[in-house]
Amino acid sequence: MSGLLEIKKAPGAKRKIDDAAMPTAVNYAALSEELKTGKGFASYGAIVEWLELLHKYFVVLLGVILISVFGSSNSKSL
Repeated sequence: MSGLLEIKKAPGAKRKIDDAAMPTAVNYAALSEELKTGKGFASYGAIVEWLELLHKYFVVLLGVILISVFGSSNSKSL
């Protein structure tokens, strides 16, 4: 009887997005702005792809910033 009141978690599907690209505060803000445009997304998969692309953009941008600040000769020590 007590098992009926237990809150269970559904196993669900395997996550389609890796931990590194999981939404952050920045991604949530960007996603919110994208949704305000009214274009929307065709599917959950389209949102996942968009977040992964956004993550790759920020990784490249961070790399460019680090190289510009520390120079390319120091980039090997990072």
